[in-house]
Amino acid sequence: MKSKAKKEKKPLTEKEEKRKIIVRAVLLGVAITVAVVAFSIAMKAYIHKDPDFYTIDADRAEEALLYANGITLTCYFDGSSNEIRQAMNTVRGEYSATLLRLYKLLDPVNEYDGFVNLAYLNNRVGEDVELSLELYDILNSAYALTVNGRFNMFAGALWGEWQGITVLDEQAEFDPLFNENEAQRISAIAACVGDISNFDYQIIDAENHIVRVTVSEEYKQLQRELELTAPLIDLAYLREAFEIEYTAAAVEKTGYTNGYFVTDEGLAKAMCGVNGGSFLIHSVESGLSVKACLLDIGPSMAFCEFKAFPVTDQIAYYSVEHEGETLMRHPHFDYADGGMHDTLISACAVNCGGDLVSAAIDSYCLITLADPADAAAFAKSHAGSVSAYYYILKAEPKTVYADPAHAGDAHLDEESVAEIKPIG
Repeated sequence: MKSKAKKEKKPLTEKEEKRKIIVRAVLLGVAITVAVVAFSIAMKAYIHKDPDFYTIDADRAEEALLYANGITLTCYFDGSSNEIRQAMNTVRGEYSATLLRLYKLLDPVNEYDGFVNLAYLNNRVGEDVELSLELYDILNSAYALTVNGRFNMFAGALWGEWQGITVLDEQAEFDPLFNENEAQRISAIAACVGDISNFDYQIIDAENHIVRVTVSEEYKQLQRELELTAPLIDLAYLREAFEIEYTAAAVEKTGYTNGYFVTDEGLAKAMCGVNGGSFLIHSVESGLSVKACLLDIGPSMAFCEFKAFPVTDQIAYYSVEHEGETLMRHPHFDYADGGMHDTLISACAVNCGGDLVSAAIDSYCLITLADPADAAAFAKSHAGSVSAYYYILKAEPKTVYADPAHAGDAHLDEESVAEIKPIG
């Protein structure tokens, strides 16, 4: 049986080789053209702007991871595509510069070149310090709130103690419910910082914004005994409220006022030109955040919702089992005694006059109350034409209680899981 001879491949003729090269070149050209067209379409969609709401990202990406972390600015722009891009750049520049400045100014721990900031003041207790007008005004406001009992600017050690627990990998191990040493530390710190006579904030020269902060020997002794390293003055949850207030005012001066700020911590601020939209009130199901209901947004409205659970992947939230009950732990403790309660899982305060600091304080007062009756009494006694309150009890996570004066401002949509009831 004869085997078939292997068929030899004939070399291409010069004409065939040229044809092959031409075909390859045509196919490559088609591929490049398709890619260029696709890229051009994508770039046009990215560059071309139609009138709409746009999220404004902060400049200086590396620093923005700190100063703009968890803060979102959304604004409406109209006009031509080129006008919208220019407007976005204008707002971005003012937003970034102001927010970065306020972030550094209110940092209680780190000093920065060219800044006399809160850390600078904390590191010079007992000395005369000349402040910028912004920091001077903010600290005067914080001190007034401290004197009337609505806040405690001198409780940095207590704030730092709780923050140190909530960011640990094993929070329950150091939780004061189970750790007697930690319970004693928190109790001692709360007692000392709660006595405002241990601190003095003096205005030495109002015209030049010169102040002096002093502390008592009792506080110094506490620092030594407990080896406290947290800063004396810390604006804590009000820091972000002040940052947003000043930044919103700066952005409005650019002339673009149809927008709003929202933070992961639960603060929101509508600018003066806002026309429509809603703030969200959240509830929790199976450990996950869900939409409870919505609140209509009005111009310059300020909104703050503090929660006993995270909405994003925030740290500083955990749960512990205690006496057969699951307790929700979060950053919101009672400044008076250092204790933490989870009577409410969500507490919302709205200031229709636009005062975000006031809204934050009221929301904080609600979330730290230890009894449902106290929450109802607070909301009913403080509600009025400017202030509105809403809360969700831990026992009834699908019910939003709204103060009667503003119950109509809350509404549901197809994604809302809660019902709305007036505070009885």
